[in-house]
Amino acid sequence: MADRAYLVIQNDHDEATLATSLAPRGVGYEAERTQNAIRDDEFATTNLSAQTLTGTWAAPKTVNHFSVHQHGLYGATLRFQCGAYDSGVVDVADFTVPAIVVAGYTDSDGSADPYAHESSFWLDFPEQTDDAYTLTFGGTPRDWGWFWLSRIWVGKSQWFEHTAVAGYQWSRETQSKAGRTFGGSRRVNRGESYRRASFDFNAITTDEAAVLEDMQRRCDIGGDLIANLFAGEGSRRERNQVFAGTLAQISPLTLNQSRAAIRFQMEEN
Repeated sequence: MADRAYLVIQNDHDEATLATSLAPRGVGYEAERTQNAIRDDEFATTNLSAQTLTGTWAAPKTVNHFSVHQHGLYGATLRFQCGAYDSGVVDVADFTVPAIVVAGYTDSDGSADPYAHESSFWLDFPEQTDDAYTLTFGGTPRDWGWFWLSRIWVGKSQWFEHTAVAGYQWSRETQSKAGRTFGGSRRVNRGESYRRASFDFNAITTDEAAVLEDMQRRCDIGGDLIANLFAGEGSRRERNQVFAGTLAQISPLTLNQSRAAIRFQMEEN
């Protein structure tokens, strides 16, 4: 499936009523923070005791995608259950099954991939229809004495026949001026970084065009969505290009040589 891509344009997690088995770390760390696209908003537990997070909808929904973004769960385990689907205990360090590694290295940690712990964790599964889902935290994170995470996504992915490799551009931006220094020193005033991606979808079918129209209507400029351009590839390229981001720019659908195309840009939340 490496030549396919998918989008998730509606986050049903945002519409759920949330409950946890243990109290959060304190004021400002409630589970509802995971329903906010702001990266600095986070849900955190008091310790590493067994913890569950349950979301309940007012009416059943059909979903096939779960993911967490901006988290401190590297080295911990997750278990996601919805309807008949049960992921079982999954090691967050693996990202997908099998574990994503860099050629020539035995794992994706350390000098091989110093930012592995910042990567998104996701599960794609057969469609399930239910009115609730449960996330169970376990294990021991590498860098923290508690579980914490920011954005959670639960929704339905919209698959495309092809991926968006044509015109694909990727960059990493900082939240400060790269050339600015502290007091005239040579230390660059470099802020937190985030990813930006621009890409074209070509050879779009009529059904796929409808998905993109829905995306533009629902997300508009400034709305958030998920994009996986190399879905199912199981490589580091897939892991690095799973975006939970804000729709920053979108062009009209264009008919070129009897094929529809569209270009849009995302910025990581």
